Amino acid sequence: MNKGRTDYTVEEIKRGIYKINEFNISNSYLILGNEKALLIDCGVGAGDIKSVVGSLTKMPVILAATHAHVDHVGAAWQFGKIYAHYKDIIVAPYQSAGFLRRKYLREHPSTEKFSLDCKNLPKQKPYLTLKPFADGHEFDLGGRVVKAYLTPGHTTGSVCFRLEDENFVFVGDTLIPCLNLKYSHTSSLSEWHDSVKGFLPLCNGCELYGGHGKSAINHDGIKWQLETAEKIIEKTAKNDTGKDKKIVTVRNEENPHLMIIYRTDKIL
Repeated sequence: MNKGRTDYTVEEIKRGIYKINEFNISNSYLILGNEKALLIDCGVGAGDIKSVVGSLTKMPVILAATHAHVDHVGAAWQFGKIYAHYKDIIVAPYQSAGFLRRKYLREHPSTEKFSLDCKNLPKQKPYLTLKPFADGHEFDLGGRVVKAYLTPGHTTGSVCFRLEDENFVFVGDTLIPCLNLKYSHTSSLSEWHDSVKGFLPLCNGCELYGGHGKSAINHDGIKWQLETAEKIIEKTAKNDTGKDKKIVTVRNEENPHLMIIYRTDKIL
């Protein structure tokens, strides 16, 4: 049974900043201030992440999402309240629903590797309080301030969280090697390009931490994604988009793990 399971991988990447990996499914990040703590994303809820967080701090914990996908907000019910950008907040209850979490786990390779039980997930609370925020929202933790920056792409309400003055940026699925814009609720390739190009100067000299894997994409990888997106956008005429709806994958020739997945009806 997964109920009560707390064998998450926890790494203190800086004093008072923890990376919590949920069975190679997704990463959450716990930032401790002097008065409060901020948990960025909470995973699919394959185990008891609330107890893991409780072993690291006794301060009040604020849960905030980089975006409302099941592998990032599935465990929100364990906390009873979640902050998300208002463009994503409406889908958070659905994305944390038990049936969707079970479906996600049944299809994930980590389920077999870590002997996860898709049926016996931690029991959900009967409610979830939703707290919408907008671009520029700040979480003051006492001695540490984390600011949200809207970076639409993977979802329309995707955000990156910047730990102000400490050179840490938590990018969710916005800046990762596999840029995935294939869903019906994603933003256009052009919107992703413009948002990232505008946000990138704030990442100079910063360490980037992503929602999956060991690390986020490096700056060379981001440069390739931006340049590739520009080429696709430039050769797309306004009257062409939407005619032929296909999902296209473009891979970097030197690094096949670096890619862009986009929809031909959502380029401009």
